Amino acid sequence: MRPILDENKRSEIIGVISVGGTYALAARKVGCSRQTIRRTAARDPEFRRRLNEARAAPEHKFLKTIEAAAGEKKYWQAAKWALQHEYPDRYGRKPRTMTLSDVKDLVTQLLEAILQVIPDSAIRAAVRRRVYKISGDSIQKAKEPTRDR
Repeated sequence: MRPILDENKRSEIIGVISVGGTYALAARKVGCSRQTIRRTAARDPEFRRRLNEARAAPEHKFLKTIEAAAGEKKYWQAAKWALQHEYPDRYGRKPRTMTLSDVKDLVTQLLEAILQVIPDSAIRAAVRRRVYKISGDSIQKAKEPTRDR
C-alpha cells in the first residue's frame, strides 16, 4: 500500500511548518488531516525529526531578527510580535490565571466539602465519580495547545 504522504507532500508540510504554519494549514495544503501528519510522524522517525526541526525554525529566525535589530533598531517590533503570538507560553504576556495545580486543589476542596454533607455513601461515590470525570475532561482540554501545531 502506498503511503498517503509521499515525499513531495512531506516536503510541503515541512515547508509550511518551517515558516510558522500549523499542522492544520499544512494538512489543508496537501489534502490530508492533521492526524495523518501525526500518525506519519509517529511511524517515521526521519519525518518526525524533520518536523521537529521545522517547528523550531520560526522561533530561531525571530530571535535572530531581534538580535540583529538590537543594533539597528529597525523592524524588531515585528519579530517581537511574532514571538509573542507564535509562542505565547514563552514570550507572551502572562494573563492572571490559576495554575492547573491550583485548579486541581480547588476542585478537591470543593468536592470534599460537598461530600461531607451527603449522608448516603452510594450518592457520595456517584458524585465523586462524576466530578472526577468532569474535572479530568476539563484538565485534558486545558492541556491541549490553543494553537494546533
